[in-house]
Amino acid sequence: MKKISVLAALLLGLVPVATITLATLDHVSDPEAAHSPSLFQFLFTTFSSLSGLYSLALLCVAYILVQKVAVLKEEVEDLHFRHRDLIREHEDQKNRNEVLAATREVALVLNKDVKFEKVLEEVLRIATYLVGPRPPEEISIFVRDEYTKRLRPRARMKDDEVVCDDKLDGEAVDARHVQGVVESGRSLVEADGDVVALTLPLVADREILGAMKVRAVLEGDREERETRIGVLQRNMEEFSRVVALAVKTPDLYTRTIQDGLTRLFTKRHFEEQLRIYFDQARREGSNLALLFVDVDHFKKVNDTYGHQTGDLVLREVAATIKAGIRSYCSAYRYGGEEMVVILPRTTSRQATLAAERLRKKIEAKTYHSDKKEPVKVTASLGIAEYVPTMAEPGELVKRADEAVYRAKQGGRNRVSLWGSTGDEAARAETKKKPALPAVSGR
Repeated sequence: MKKISVLAALLLGLVPVATITLATLDHVSDPEAAHSPSLFQFLFTTFSSLSGLYSLALLCVAYILVQKVAVLKEEVEDLHFRHRDLIREHEDQKNRNEVLAATREVALVLNKDVKFEKVLEEVLRIATYLVGPRPPEEISIFVRDEYTKRLRPRARMKDDEVVCDDKLDGEAVDARHVQGVVESGRSLVEADGDVVALTLPLVADREILGAMKVRAVLEGDREERETRIGVLQRNMEEFSRVVALAVKTPDLYTRTIQDGLTRLFTKRHFEEQLRIYFDQARREGSNLALLFVDVDHFKKVNDTYGHQTGDLVLREVAATIKAGIRSYCSAYRYGGEEMVVILPRTTSRQATLAAERLRKKIEAKTYHSDKKEPVKVTASLGIAEYVPTMAEPGELVKRADEAVYRAKQGGRNRVSLWGSTGDEAARAETKKKPALPAVSGR
């Protein structure tokens, strides 16, 4: 631009300069005219000189203006770029504010509740606000199992419905590339038209706890979608750190009250909870029952199939118990192959019916060894009911344990109610042939 301006100034400047030069040469070449110049020649010479000077002045002004326009154009372009950068910074700040708001919401959830399922449900709902104006198709959280070290889906939100743990169908959850992302520790973006799948590792204190997968629809042209994908990835990568902490915080609490093998509550937690329910029953005069479950011939299972199979059987029996009790009841691992269930607001008759249902479910289920061999087991169950004469929870535990012992002595695979005798005992106990040969001990 500058070269063109200089060239134009030179070409236009030649005309007045040539006029002045020719007029001067014409005057010098005629001596007589020089001594007696006419008025016309004088005016011509003067006009030509003034025109030349005026033209040069105009050219200088034009050149200055062209240079000024070029500078202004550069400034306008610079302002345009700065404006675009400010818009981008504004969007980035807006996104950061959204992430910070989401982080604050997660912190409030953790302060309010430490139940794993409740925390994951709230986290998934908060994450939807970071995806965009259109709700995501699906968000899933996978957590590495402490015992097996395998990834398993713990929560999924689809169609604004959150499903967790036992109610979650693992086969229905999109788990593609999740294992690879956890192993590499890097996020992965997959785009298929308007549909984008983003998989991110969940890392807390340099430990990879699992992964989060977001599947969303991002509309717009190609450039707009790429911009939205970049924003989504940045937001979710930052939010994934918060999700990892949200996963780890209740998990640390859960580890203190939950048995790692069976995922039932621990014996220590049982003692704390039983004290609460015992005091409540004594204060309100309400019903309270205790149910002990002891797997029959468990030593035989370990000796025949190995301890790994024994662990699998215990885990499945525990899952059967958890699935077979009501929401206000709670199950615990008391020790070894013995488990216990607290049944608030439950009479001995109601507890007996519930125990019989559990016994049948445990007997009917086919378990498998680590070599996929079928294994059948049964269980003996003992029940004790709270009575006002009891001074402490230990008396209730002792009676339930004695009921289990009597079920074992009576042939196993049956339900025994403490204090029942004669026909009442026969009605409370259901005799079944043991699935495995009897061995010494419980």
